[in-house]
Amino acid sequence: MDMNRVNPYHHDLNDDLADIDYGGVPFAGRKDVLGHLHRQFNDPAPNATRSLCIVGRQHIGKTAVLLAAEGTFADTHVVALLFMREAVLDSELDLILAIAQAVTEGMVASGVSLQRLMDLEEPTHETARTWLAGSFLPIALAAMRGRKLALCFDDAERMLFAIRSGALPPDTFSFLHGLIRQFGGLGMALTLDAEYEADVDGFAPLIGLKDTHRLNNLSESETRWLLTGPAVGCYSVGDDAVTAAQKLTGGEPALVQHLGYLLFRRWETVNDLMVVSPEDIRSHTAALYRYAEADFRAAYLRLTPPEKRVLGAVSQLHYSDPLKRVDPGAIENFLAQGELPMDMTAIRSALRGLEYVEMAHTSADGVTLVSGLMQSWLLDNVGTGRVVTTSSRGPALAAPVRKLAEAADGLPRAPGFRPAELIRDPAFRAQMQRQIPARMAAAMALAAAILGLLLAVALFSPPAQDTSFRATVPTVTLADAP
Repeated sequence: MDMNRVNPYHHDLNDDLADIDYGGVPFAGRKDVLGHLHRQFNDPAPNATRSLCIVGRQHIGKTAVLLAAEGTFADTHVVALLFMREAVLDSELDLILAIAQAVTEGMVASGVSLQRLMDLEEPTHETARTWLAGSFLPIALAAMRGRKLALCFDDAERMLFAIRSGALPPDTFSFLHGLIRQFGGLGMALTLDAEYEADVDGFAPLIGLKDTHRLNNLSESETRWLLTGPAVGCYSVGDDAVTAAQKLTGGEPALVQHLGYLLFRRWETVNDLMVVSPEDIRSHTAALYRYAEADFRAAYLRLTPPEKRVLGAVSQLHYSDPLKRVDPGAIENFLAQGELPMDMTAIRSALRGLEYVEMAHTSADGVTLVSGLMQSWLLDNVGTGRVVTTSSRGPALAAPVRKLAEAADGLPRAPGFRPAELIRDPAFRAQMQRQIPARMAAAMALAAAILGLLLAVALFSPPAQDTSFRATVPTVTLADAP
């Protein structure tokens, strides 16, 4: 047993690539998306897009998939990784040079000679596209000697922001699609935050309707490997402990990674081979809760008002009777007891939305919450009546230039606090209606006090000097000059 092994798991949710060695973080499962990438990259159809957009919420593992692709396709492809969060996109020349730099680094990592690229002159703003399509890519692909090239753009929404701000041309994705049509050995992959999933059509024609893949939580078998594979020879995790971990984390990759980090750190402290039990898993609940709290808050704030109400109802029903089956009928009865009832159609629609974002799951056993940690967060922040208004996520990324969202009345609105939307929220209106009588009573009392004060001043103050016949200042009219 090697007691000097370094903890293989990452220990934070920091998105700064410079602070995390993503290449060294254990990678579990994802065979479906890697298979999808393989099919897209190697599609021989004449009109094939040979590109794929990988969609997923923050910390679901989008970047990890691209890094895994670098190793998975090493024998057949040179993978060029472009981390758009770190790239400068002030002009099209910046994008072209970033692509060339990523391809060059991928060639070096794959052992491909750069000899012929040495003679290329750097492009200008006017020659950037012709330089990439007519000089750089033909030479680079020829040097790869039969291997294909995969351009992978992480956080591709940054390119959309740059287009909408005017920094990149509107036909940027048409140009990239043209490169795929021009070079049969070229494929592309993009990752997109789920917050901008509605904007995926902005990548056309590079990304078609069928060229997307949404990442989901890890399955129980994938969680089992992630908790046991990197720790082989140190400790083992029993099946019942894996099941407990899956129920606690819901298969959230970041939470499973952190749980693995905590288990490995405990093994380092105990210095003995151990078998992880369900009690060991549950002993880390508080640490995992603190770790995930900001993400839970951010996910909750992105829900629609009906989804929030249904999610809160499911949480309360399971808390009241953990053994009782929760179904749409039970949710309808629970909400009918409050001030904001919902009909069955609206409840089922909200449940579909919650299933899509992997917060709830509907089966023959009823509606359940995917994550036990999320259940605890809901009880702490929603079930007690506390109002969740802000996210305590770490330092924000640079504010992107997004198109204005459209309000329900068709008028544009800026991101952030939206008073009109708040007023339209039934929950807010109900709260205001409860507060109106108290506010009216307070206003009437204040008005009576002011009136009494004015009467007192009028009755008891000394008479003021009469100024009704004060002489007025004469006016002077100037005659026009001759």
